[in-house]
Amino acid sequence: MRAPSGGISGGNWLRVAAVDVPVAAAWVALWDGNAGPMVMLDFARLGEDAAARLAAKRLARRAAKGFAPLAEDPDFPAFARALAIREWQGTEPQKAQAALASLPAADPGRALLGSYRPDPAALVALSDTDPALALLGGLLDALCPDPAARTARLASAFDMLGGRWGLADLGPPAEVLIGPDVWIASAQSQPALVRLLPAPAPEGAAGLDPCLADLMQRGATERASLP
Repeated sequence: MRAPSGGISGGNWLRVAAVDVPVAAAWVALWDGNAGPMVMLDFARLGEDAAARLAAKRLARRAAKGFAPLAEDPDFPAFARALAIREWQGTEPQKAQAALASLPAADPGRALLGSYRPDPAALVALSDTDPALALLGGLLDALCPDPAARTARLASAFDMLGGRWGLADLGPPAEVLIGPDVWIASAQSQPALVRLLPAPAPEGAAGLDPCLADLMQRGATERASLP
């Protein structure tokens, strides 16, 4: 499982591939603690939307700067717009205000910029154009095929995952090889979502969607079985 490198334990295959495989090079660049937002843009240009979301999450948690200068690039992902707005708030307030006004009311990025309590119906509507919300909605539809409760369930799951940054943990490992629809139907994606859900709290079980409560319990059981 390791690339031969002359040492006892070998080397990382991704580092070997990074020599001539752009997506591998982007992952290696992200591992660098000094990586900037360009690596997120590199993933987006390669069609790796899930990896770009994860890169944005990691960069934001490192307090990386430099999203604003890239925001006018046509490949700059919409989900990172709030990170650029946050930088403009300190340097170009009027531009920040105009950009914030253009964000959809349910855009998860609004959580980084102020009070954020999205209307469940608005979240579902946004999932028609937002790839991360669409992925979450598709996974929930596959696991809980009950359209009557779809709106409330999506909003609840979104909140349980931690909102914006929870969405960054969803998605296939290589989107150019495994598209979102294939990933949603796979045997790997659905358990992965279940394990991300928190354990159900006894005092709140009565108000939970039954299918979502079942998924939460399954996730708790799986985590408890891990060594």
